[in-house]
Amino acid sequence: MGGEMCLAGFEKPEKMSMADFKAKLLANVEALTLEADMDAIESFFENLSGDIPEIIDIEQVKKQFREIIEETIKHSEYRDVTIYHHKGVDIYLSGGMSWGDGPTDSYDVFEQFQYLPEKVTVME
Repeated sequence: MGGEMCLAGFEKPEKMSMADFKAKLLANVEALTLEADMDAIESFFENLSGDIPEIIDIEQVKKQFREIIEETIKHSEYRDVTIYHHKGVDIYLSGGMSWGDGPTDSYDVFEQFQYLPEKVTVME
Protein backbone atom coordinates (compact mmCIF):
# COMPACT_ATOMS: atom_id res chain seq x y z
CA MET A 1 0.00 0.00 0.00
CA GLY A 2 1.41 3.38 -0.99
CA GLY A 3 1.09 6.78 0.56
CA GLU A 4 -1.38 9.42 -0.54
CA MET A 5 -0.94 13.16 -0.83
CA CYS A 6 -3.48 14.83 1.47
CA LEU A 7 -4.35 18.52 1.69
CA ALA A 8 -6.90 20.32 3.85
CA GLY A 9 -7.54 23.97 4.47
CA PHE A 10 -9.85 26.91 4.72
CA GLU A 11 -10.17 30.38 3.28
CA LYS A 12 -10.70 33.75 4.90
CA PRO A 13 -11.37 37.10 3.24
CA GLU A 14 -7.99 38.83 3.01
CA LYS A 15 -9.23 42.10 4.46
CA MET A 16 -10.93 40.42 7.42
CA SER A 17 -8.88 40.04 10.60
CA MET A 18 -8.65 36.57 12.10
CA ALA A 19 -10.54 37.86 15.16
CA ASP A 20 -13.42 39.11 12.97
CA PHE A 21 -13.36 35.87 10.96
CA LYS A 22 -13.64 33.83 14.16
CA ALA A 23 -16.45 36.04 15.47
CA LYS A 24 -18.39 35.61 12.21
CA LEU A 25 -17.94 31.82 12.27
CA LEU A 26 -19.12 31.62 15.88
CA ALA A 27 -22.14 33.83 15.10
CA ASN A 28 -22.99 31.53 12.18
CA VAL A 29 -22.87 28.53 14.54
CA GLU A 30 -25.27 30.21 16.95
CA ALA A 31 -27.74 30.77 14.08
CA LEU A 32 -28.05 27.03 13.39
CA THR A 33 -31.33 25.26 14.15
CA LEU A 34 -32.27 21.61 13.90
CA GLU A 35 -35.35 22.44 11.86
CA ALA A 36 -33.53 24.40 9.15
CA ASP A 37 -30.11 22.73 9.22
CA MET A 38 -30.68 19.04 10.00
CA ASP A 39 -29.47 17.83 6.57
CA ALA A 40 -26.22 19.78 6.85
CA ILE A 41 -25.66 18.63 10.43
CA GLU A 42 -26.25 14.98 9.49
CA SER A 43 -23.88 15.41 6.54
CA PHE A 44 -21.19 16.74 8.93
CA PHE A 45 -21.43 13.61 11.12
CA GLU A 46 -21.53 11.29 8.13
CA ASN A 47 -18.38 12.89 6.67
CA LEU A 48 -16.61 12.98 10.03
CA SER A 49 -17.21 9.43 11.19
CA GLY A 50 -19.54 7.68 8.77
CA ASP A 51 -22.24 7.54 11.46
CA ILE A 52 -25.20 9.81 12.08
CA PRO A 53 -26.25 9.89 15.75
CA GLU A 54 -29.80 8.70 16.40
CA ILE A 55 -30.43 11.71 18.63
CA ILE A 56 -28.88 15.06 17.77
CA ASP A 57 -28.73 17.69 20.51
CA ILE A 58 -28.32 21.10 18.85
CA GLU A 59 -26.46 22.54 21.85
CA GLN A 60 -23.94 19.67 21.75
CA VAL A 61 -23.56 20.15 17.99
CA LYS A 62 -22.91 23.86 18.45
CA LYS A 63 -20.37 23.11 21.17
CA GLN A 64 -18.54 20.68 18.87
CA PHE A 65 -18.58 23.21 16.01
CA ARG A 66 -17.24 25.96 18.30
CA GLU A 67 -14.40 23.66 19.41
CA ILE A 68 -13.48 22.90 15.78
CA ILE A 69 -13.46 26.62 14.97
CA GLU A 70 -11.29 27.41 18.02
CA GLU A 71 -8.80 24.69 17.08
CA THR A 72 -8.76 25.77 13.43
CA ILE A 73 -7.96 29.38 14.35
CA LYS A 74 -5.25 28.20 16.76
CA HIS A 75 -3.70 25.91 14.13
CA SER A 76 -3.71 28.67 11.50
CA GLU A 77 -0.52 29.95 13.16
CA TYR A 78 1.28 26.58 13.30
CA ARG A 79 4.42 26.09 11.23
CA ASP A 80 2.87 23.18 9.30
CA VAL A 81 0.47 25.66 7.66
CA THR A 82 1.13 27.72 4.55
CA ILE A 83 -0.91 30.73 3.50
CA TYR A 84 -1.59 31.69 -0.10
CA HIS A 85 -3.04 35.07 -1.00
CA HIS A 86 -5.23 34.84 -4.09
CA LYS A 87 -7.82 37.28 -5.45
CA GLY A 88 -8.67 38.83 -2.08
CA VAL A 89 -8.68 35.57 -0.15
CA ASP A 90 -6.18 34.11 2.32
CA ILE A 91 -6.02 30.35 1.80
CA TYR A 92 -4.63 28.37 4.75
CA LEU A 93 -3.38 24.89 3.81
CA SER A 94 -1.72 21.99 5.55
CA GLY A 95 -0.96 18.48 4.42
CA GLY A 96 1.57 16.11 2.97
CA MET A 97 2.06 12.43 2.39
CA SER A 98 -0.04 10.07 4.46
CA TRP A 99 0.06 6.31 4.94
CA GLY A 100 -3.26 6.10 6.78
CA ASP A 101 -2.74 8.78 9.40
CA GLY A 102 -3.01 12.56 9.16
CA PRO A 103 0.16 14.04 7.65
CA THR A 104 0.19 17.00 10.07
CA ASP A 105 -1.63 18.05 13.22
CA SER A 106 -3.14 21.01 11.40
CA TYR A 107 -4.34 18.81 8.54
CA ASP A 108 -6.52 16.81 10.93
CA VAL A 109 -8.08 19.98 12.37
CA PHE A 110 -8.57 21.64 8.97
CA GLU A 111 -10.21 18.48 7.64
CA GLN A 112 -12.81 18.66 10.41
CA PHE A 113 -13.36 22.35 9.61
CA GLN A 114 -14.03 21.44 5.97
CA TYR A 115 -16.90 19.20 7.10
CA LEU A 116 -18.72 22.04 8.87
CA PRO A 117 -21.96 23.09 7.18
CA GLU A 118 -21.55 25.71 4.48
CA LYS A 119 -23.91 27.95 6.42
CA VAL A 120 -21.22 28.16 9.13
CA THR A 121 -18.17 28.72 6.93
CA VAL A 122 -19.48 31.00 4.17
CA MET A 123 -18.67 34.67 4.66
CA GLU A 124 -21.41 36.91 3.28
